[in-house]
Amino acid sequence: MVQNLEVLARMVRKNYFGDNKPIKKDIYRKRLALRELSGDTIHTILQGGCYIPSRDHFVTAIVNAEFDSAIVVEFGRDYETVYKRVKMDIGHANDMTYNPDTNKIYVATGSTGANKGYIAVLNGDTLQLEGTLPLRDNRSKWLISYDEIGEIYYVLDNYYLSVYDKEWNLLKSFTNDFKENYMGNAEMNAQASFCYNGEFIGLYFSRQMVEGSQRVTGIYLQLINAETGEVDSVARYVPRGNADEPEFIAMIDDVGYMFGGQTYFSVSALYMDQTKIYDTDTDIMGTAMLLPKNADLDDYQMPGTYYSPNTAYTKGMRNVPVTTGFTLYVLPVCGNVIMHKLIGTAGEIYKRVLSSSTNKFLSWEMLDGCVGDRFLREGQKKTHTVKINKDGSWIVILPYSGKVNMYLISTSGSTVYARAIVKEISKAVTVKKGNMQVSFTCDTPLGMLAWRLA
Repeated sequence: MVQNLEVLARMVRKNYFGDNKPIKKDIYRKRLALRELSGDTIHTILQGGCYIPSRDHFVTAIVNAEFDSAIVVEFGRDYETVYKRVKMDIGHANDMTYNPDTNKIYVATGSTGANKGYIAVLNGDTLQLEGTLPLRDNRSKWLISYDEIGEIYYVLDNYYLSVYDKEWNLLKSFTNDFKENYMGNAEMNAQASFCYNGEFIGLYFSRQMVEGSQRVTGIYLQLINAETGEVDSVARYVPRGNADEPEFIAMIDDVGYMFGGQTYFSVSALYMDQTKIYDTDTDIMGTAMLLPKNADLDDYQMPGTYYSPNTAYTKGMRNVPVTTGFTLYVLPVCGNVIMHKLIGTAGEIYKRVLSSSTNKFLSWEMLDGCVGDRFLREGQKKTHTVKINKDGSWIVILPYSGKVNMYLISTSGSTVYARAIVKEISKAVTVKKGNMQVSFTCDTPLGMLAWRLA
């Protein structure tokens, strides 16, 4: 009976993620925003972070390329308003956790900086570095979390996951072999950790390196059993395009806010409570999100699908190449490039790219201005008529007995042009222009092939 209960309990824990894994929804994305948060161009690499409930603010470390200098930033729930910046050496600052009982922020410093191998301790109000905790032979510490329910700390170094009580007395430890849960061809990396409902959860990601470029192939939540040290269940999320690394998760009630990025600063919400019903996430080619009437398309850098329903709704929007309704696809490209693809309700297609050098969108480029039928094919008759859109153009071919007449017809405003490119048929062909159309009248019935160019 006891064994059966243990099996049942294990199955329940596995279903903690399973088919009911937390719903992930992207809620914020901005290019080069870390420079704005840190206040300089040297500290641009996002690392660990946490949430301060008393102020309803986030705190994160943004480090330099050598991982020996960090600017600890306190910012608001809009992800942009900065309340405090403090510069210090807390090494890699790979992970952070906040204990409201001590009002301290604890930092896993990694393997760099003057405090490597220690847990750095920051004041929760001033963010100043107050001291360090030497734990387990000063091995490099990568993950750290505090569980308010059990009043215990979790610390992961290169060799062990250690569990401490609230006074930092060692309770137990497990071998750090969590990367072995991944069997793919990519490299697995421990990024951060957090506690939810008394459970310890690790944040990992897998990547492939190609000629110095990183491709993130998967983001994982690993539910680690505090009694056995084993991974009970895993939730996997497939990144959109060439995503940046996830760096830390800050829990607020039943929602985990996952922060990531170097090139882009991004935030995703992980809805942990599966007793609630959530809206379907906006996918790149899935459900479209209605744009506000005053939308500026330059602001839309988060991969997804957006739309304006009609001409009246589009009026007042900025940086839109059409006046009608449209659908906008924001597509990620390798190297963290963002492309806009816009299709108007009349059928025209535009694209533009966000410049990696200027951080501004290049001009809209029309890929296809064709509105209406692309191709016309008519049997033999004496008169053929081709209707033209404003600023449109056609190629028209009239074949007869192995010979052909070919015309380019076009408009400029209300003026219609028709020019013979090839004229081999001896039978007379009369071209009549006007009223946004061109008619071809032949002495002998001819067939017609026509292609709309725009």
